[in-house]
Amino acid sequence: MFFITELLNSKLCLDKDIQLNIYMEEFQEEIYDELKSIQDVGFHCLRSVNFFSILPNSLIGSDLVLFIKNYKQNDVSLVKYYSECCKNKCKISTKYVFCGFSGDMNYLAQEFYSENKSIFPNCNVVTITGNIDLTVKKYISDKVCVNVSDVVDLVVWGNTNNLFHISYEFVKVLNSNGAIQKSSNDYYRPLKEILDDQKVSH
Repeated sequence: MFFITELLNSKLCLDKDIQLNIYMEEFQEEIYDELKSIQDVGFHCLRSVNFFSILPNSLIGSDLVLFIKNYKQNDVSLVKYYSECCKNKCKISTKYVFCGFSGDMNYLAQEFYSENKSIFPNCNVVTITGNIDLTVKKYISDKVCVNVSDVVDLVVWGNTNNLFHISYEFVKVLNSNGAIQKSSNDYYRPLKEILDDQKVSH
């Protein structure tokens, strides 16, 4: 849920009232509890968190749609159904973001776009792939001599053309030398204090 909390904290939401509509194919109590806890934190822009069991009802009037699942190629028919629902319920300006660790994410995002490419601007369909995320974390962890799991809060933006932008702004490195102790089990340093971005990005 890191992406959602960062979105709510970002400048994008400074002057907007945000309503989170959550569609779950099957009810998952753990996700429900986590999202309700986001509401309890009291983000100034967050007005409500609503849960839906019917996809079209959750899409009405959406500005941003997040698909959070590890999609595979055999999910093509499901993605095409999503595309049709979005065409009928969302605005032309709506942004669509596919998030997950599947290597098929870009392929499925292209399928989603191709179903209604006369309606969806290409720039409004993007992917955030966990495979690229893990590759970058591995590179960083090798540089600073920690485990891959100790590199956290990395943000990778991508699109359907396999172009990626890596944001180091929020990256923290746990259990590094000289780490600050926040609590008994939480040691970290901002990545920018360990390596400058130019060195990492090359």
